[in-house]
Amino acid sequence: MPDHDWIKILVSAVIGMFTGLIAAPVRTMLQNRIEARKLRNAIIWDTATLSETAMRVHDGKLEAWKFWLGVEMPGFDYYWEKNRDLFYINTKLTLLRLQCQLIIRLRDLVRNKQETPDGAMDKLYETFAYMKLIHQMSWRERRRLARSARTKPEGTVTGSEAAGDTANSDPH
Repeated sequence: MPDHDWIKILVSAVIGMFTGLIAAPVRTMLQNRIEARKLRNAIIWDTATLSETAMRVHDGKLEAWKFWLGVEMPGFDYYWEKNRDLFYINTKLTLLRLQCQLIIRLRDLVRNKQETPDGAMDKLYETFAYMKLIHQMSWRERRRLARSARTKPEGTVTGSEAAGDTANSDPH
């Protein structure tokens, strides 16, 4: 009876190679989806907290300049430093990234006295309205908007673009 150990070795090597070739990309894809979901939830938590505090400003219970002193986006900051490439891989996160960067930019402008707190609040309310509008869009509309947002300077998505009206969009 001939020795067939080399066939067993060859079969197990081929099976191992195919398992590795298939499993690695699937594992990466699943990890990216899980991380994107965590990231999205952290950003939504940050913006929900900001939105609640902004409503206190709107109701006159808090002054706008005090609001801007306390604006923080810990979830966004953490993921921006830890896993920045995820914002560019996942099209659902592109628009959230732009909105978060706009909020941070407004905070910095107010702190540097380049923007009035009340003017920044108006822009923040617009940002929250755009985020709500974007959330209500279909996934195809969001994907189209995310792709068009990648070619523009950060923070330039306007409400008319979010609604699909490009004739009245901001040229900046």
